[in-house]
Amino acid sequence: MSSQANLLTLGSLPKPVREGIEAFVAAAQSSLGDSLSSIVLFGSAAEGRLRPTSDVNLILVLRTFLPDRLAAVQPALSFAKAAIRLEAMILLLEELPAAADCFAQKFADIERRRMVLHGDDPFALIVVPDEAKRQRTRQVLLNLTLRLRSRYALSATQGEQLQATVVSAIGPLRTCAASVLDIERAAVATPKEAFARLLELLGNPDWNYLPEFLSALREGRAADNREISLVLVHIHDLTRAMRARLEARPTPL
Repeated sequence: MSSQANLLTLGSLPKPVREGIEAFVAAAQSSLGDSLSSIVLFGSAAEGRLRPTSDVNLILVLRTFLPDRLAAVQPALSFAKAAIRLEAMILLLEELPAAADCFAQKFADIERRRMVLHGDDPFALIVVPDEAKRQRTRQVLLNLTLRLRSRYALSATQGEQLQATVVSAIGPLRTCAASVLDIERAAVATPKEAFARLLELLGNPDWNYLPEFLSALREGRAADNREISLVLVHIHDLTRAMRARLEARPTPL
């Protein structure tokens, strides 16, 4: 899809976000000139599922690092960060293969959810190694397990704090589910759908309510202390089950 066609598809986003992205893209093109290879939108904004609290995630891919040109982007980047929560990763074209290996889970998500706003698609020929994806997903899941356990110990009787902890875990949990299914060669469209599908595969009926319930929490539903405590415990157990599944299954050839 062409850059112009992709810009037109931004119409699914709220008008302030769409206009903020378009303004930043124009400013980056003007400031960076021919040192700019590509601009790629990824994550929830790229799939048209941006929430009010979501960041707008962009990658600027540069042919070369020219400090003066990059410094000229600062006013537009600062404004977009304040106005639409824009976060920009800045990579050199030559760094993409190494970044895909080092940040395997993030780049696997970019493979699934991206929109090219300028230039060619820099990810068209990038393959995230399965083993790198596996190792990074294991790390994220273990970190999530430990964080949930610690937060529960600190806030077991404080429902609002527990709810904030659970909501912050939803994004990483869904992305990990998508990575697990990627490694197993199971086709999934989005992390949200991957999460629901993985729960089906894991087959624990106690967790069947989680996809719908977690979506409601993300939309602002309030849960009482007893309810959210149980959810946190179930997510804690789920992260362990996901890690066990990941470690038990060999990487497909």
